[in-house]
Amino acid sequence: MVKRTSSGVRMRAADAPPLGHETFQILVGKKATPFTMHKDLVSNSSLFFKAAINGNWKESEEGIVRLSEDAPETFDIYYKWLYFGKLFVEFEGDTTYTDGKRTSNKLLPRLTTLYQLGDKFQDHRFENAVMDALIDSVTELKAYPVGQARDVYDSLP
Repeated sequence: MVKRTSSGVRMRAADAPPLGHETFQILVGKKATPFTMHKDLVSNSSLFFKAAINGNWKESEEGIVRLSEDAPETFDIYYKWLYFGKLFVEFEGDTTYTDGKRTSNKLLPRLTTLYQLGDKFQDHRFENAVMDALIDSVTELKAYPVGQARDVYDSLP
């Protein structure tokens, strides 16, 4: 059990996530945007990365994982969540209103894309964090993203 202080700012050193000292590089998107991550941190969260960087794979030998199909902007949200435990997503301008009626929302599709990324990385804690954010957003908007739910369902194994 993680014991926190009343303010939640201080925690026991033993409860800190394991970072380790070894890092590896992830090249994301068509332009290969580089991200440097701690092996222990990501291996303890993602089965995908655990296999890629600790197995008998080219990625493990090179210390580089290539994710050319993923968007750097989306991966950056995962990257920051891994280090800070928070989903840093934009809220301003996410919802468009015309004549007082909501006509579009960019946050829900973004969150469903993040959920799909979590599934790809086999990172269940991240998937749960995204699902919590989706539930919060749906509750606030009083709308259910049927189209996004169908997209997620169709994309998952």
